[in-house]
Amino acid sequence: QQQQQNHHLHQPQQQQQQQHQQQQNVMVVGHQHHQQQQSLPPPPPPPPTSLLIDTAVTAEQLHHVTNNATATTALGAVRSSRTSSSSSSSSGHRNAAAVDSSTSLSPKIRHCINILSVSAPNDCSPSVPDMPSSQRNITAGMAPSSPSQLCAVCGDTAACQHYGVRTCEGCKGFFKRTVQKGSKYVCLADKSCPVDKRRRNRCQFCRFQKCLQVGMVKEVVRTDSLKGRRGRLPSKPKSPHGSPPSPPVSLITALVRAHVDTNPDFSSLDYSQYYETKPFEPLTTEAEKIQQFFGLLTTSVEVIRHFAEKIPGFKTLCKADQDLLFQSASLELFVLRLAYRTKYTDTKLIFCNGVVLDKQQCHRSFGDWLQAILDFSQSLHSLDIDISSFSCLCALTLITERHGLREAKKAEQIQMKIINSLREHITYSMSDSQRKSYYFSRLLAKLPELRSLSVQGLQRIFYLKLEDLVPAPPLIENMFIASLPF
Repeated sequence: QQQQQNHHLHQPQQQQQQQHQQQQNVMVVGHQHHQQQQSLPPPPPPPPTSLLIDTAVTAEQLHHVTNNATATTALGAVRSSRTSSSSSSSSGHRNAAAVDSSTSLSPKIRHCINILSVSAPNDCSPSVPDMPSSQRNITAGMAPSSPSQLCAVCGDTAACQHYGVRTCEGCKGFFKRTVQKGSKYVCLADKSCPVDKRRRNRCQFCRFQKCLQVGMVKEVVRTDSLKGRRGRLPSKPKSPHGSPPSPPVSLITALVRAHVDTNPDFSSLDYSQYYETKPFEPLTTEAEKIQQFFGLLTTSVEVIRHFAEKIPGFKTLCKADQDLLFQSASLELFVLRLAYRTKYTDTKLIFCNGVVLDKQQCHRSFGDWLQAILDFSQSLHSLDIDISSFSCLCALTLITERHGLREAKKAEQIQMKIINSLREHITYSMSDSQRKSYYFSRLLAKLPELRSLSVQGLQRIFYLKLEDLVPAPPLIENMFIASLPF
């Protein structure tokens, strides 16, 4: 019993010693934690807010806000409401009370509180508003290249159009050298080599074939019709205020292709009938000259029909309107295309089938109409017209307002597309703003001149019909002579 009593007497003392030891351990741990906190570097200063704060708020007011307990409470409430949307109900009551206490402040002071809450250093995870990935790329200065700005051949960066297609300078130079030198390449594989930015120089054959597949016009290089800036189709100008809408390149490219495909190959012209007339030299008979004239007109009509079928939108018209537009514009296009191929200072005339004749050879059959065509050729070349503008002008000569059209509205819509393409091409390809203002109107002013020349051509055909030296071919008879009003 005495031992049990002694045990009960020592048990409270042991418990007191254990509690005392635990308190000492807690004090040691707290002291160590305090020393660790003192050894940590001070927190970084808050970012400057002077540029964000309303200029009407003075430094004293801002200092008063930061030292004010109510403002501090409001700051904590704003921060806590931004960092967590699922806080407990007790913290919500505290936030509400803090906001209520801050309502007694002036509007400028509350504005400072909001700014401080946004830029406070304790808010380590500020919310970032959602934005599309494309906007974030632009903001970071890493905007991806648009597909329309890449080379159609190898995928490299392309600034503008070359020979009908948007290509880089490397593919442009390769295409030009190949066409000018007439180079012939051989593929060492199966003629399907990859052509990209890294491997475009491995196979010249496949690279040139891809240039042709994407639509590059080799005839433009061979004829040397385009030089310098005029040798390019519409391109996008660099604008600091955003990229303007690109011109309708596909339509102009189709018109250029239609013109080139129906134009003679200048590397293989036919000089078999060409000779320079001299005094007292026996000439061919008048009947042969007139027969030659009718043959040139017949061939031209067939070529112009192929040109019309290649114009986008022409075949969507009804058959009656196609025939009406084609018959009405045949002589006009004959004059326009002949004038474009003819140089006023040259003595040669190049016709659509590649036949080359001396001007004196055509004087008997063409009569005064020939001199009118030569004068028109001189005025046309004075405009320094490029192949894109000329192709649009040919299309406008065909698709225009004619008496008797059944689908006049539809034809007008096609005409307006071509006019807009021509206007935008002039805008994008010319740097002289003063020249732009009158060049477009001067170009369209050629259309009435062509109608006048067409009437002169009908008069010449009718005169040869009256001479009756050579009967007119059925095509000429049906298209021109039968349509005369007299």
